[in-house]
Amino acid sequence: MKHIKYLVLLILLLASSVSCFNTITNVKPESSIFDYAAAGDLAGVQECIESSIDVNATTAWVDEQDNTTALMLASHFGHLDVVKYLVETGKANTKLTNIVNQIALDLATLRNHTAVMAYLKGK
Repeated sequence: MKHIKYLVLLILLLASSVSCFNTITNVKPESSIFDYAAAGDLAGVQECIESSIDVNATTAWVDEQDNTTALMLASHFGHLDVVKYLVETGKANTKLTNIVNQIALDLATLRNHTAVMAYLKGK
C-alpha cells in the first residue's frame, strides 16, 4: 500500500510546481537543503553544506521511512550543477536508496535527465 501511496504522490508532485516543497512535513532539521536541491538553488545548497548540514540526511517525502536525499531530489529534477556540487564538494553518497530502492541515478533516469544520468554513471 505504501508503494501505491508513493506513486500517487509522486505523480501529483510532478504535475505541480516546485513551490509544493514548502509544504513537506515531518522533515528533519536539514529540510532547507531539500527545498534548495529540488528547486535547483545552488547558492542555497552551498550555504547548507557550508553550515555543516548532513548532505546525506533524508526527508519524509511521503512518510517517515521515505529516505529521500537532497541528491535524489536534485537528480529527479535535473539540476546538474547541484548534483555535481553535492557529490564533489558535499561528498553525497550516490548509492543511498529511498523507500522503493531507487538511487539518485534511477530518479534522473525516470525523468530522462541525460546530463545528470551521464554524470552519475560510475559514481
